[in-house]
Amino acid sequence: MGISVKTLISGEYSGPQGPQGATGPQGPQGPQGATGPQGPSGVSNVAGPQGATGPQGPQGPSGVSNVAGPQGATGPQGPQGATGPQGPSGPSGPSGASVGLDIPSAGAAKNSSYTLSTNDLGEYVEITTGGSIIIPNSVFSSGNAILVFNNTAAAITITCNITTAYKAGTATAIASAQLAARGIASILFISGTVCVITGNIT
Repeated sequence: MGISVKTLISGEYSGPQGPQGATGPQGPQGPQGATGPQGPSGVSNVAGPQGATGPQGPQGPSGVSNVAGPQGATGPQGPQGATGPQGPSGPSGPSGASVGLDIPSAGAAKNSSYTLSTNDLGEYVEITTGGSIIIPNSVFSSGNAILVFNNTAAAITITCNITTAYKAGTATAIASAQLAARGIASILFISGTVCVITGNIT
């Protein structure tokens, strides 16, 4: 390539480029630049795809069977229920036998003096005309009793040969008593030697 006269006169002519010089040493690191603006937030609340189900683990050992647990405490008693209706009345039972005072006779009526005996206990002795009664001593026991019926129109005599005889309601011993016509006398023996006479006597 030729060089023009003008170029030579102006001094703008440059020679060929020389070889590149060696790289100089690296300079010190400059200060950290300012933090740039925060970028927009990513999309949230978007679940990722469910992973595959893993393999089933081995079965654990069986628990202890047929072992009952301890019994729980008894609960409080509940309130008493209402009383039920009354049931129907049952059938009436059979009537009992009639019980009356049945005093048997001591035998044939007495028309003479008659001494009482243990054969007369619990019975009544009937006296007719000409009869009378004698109460013996030391023959009867405590609790023995005899009835005497005067079946005549006049009083008869009851002779007390027993050690002590009382007219009921008095405290004085008597030796004899008069039983009124158609009267009844009851003789209760307190012991073999004591008796009490009650009834239509004087």
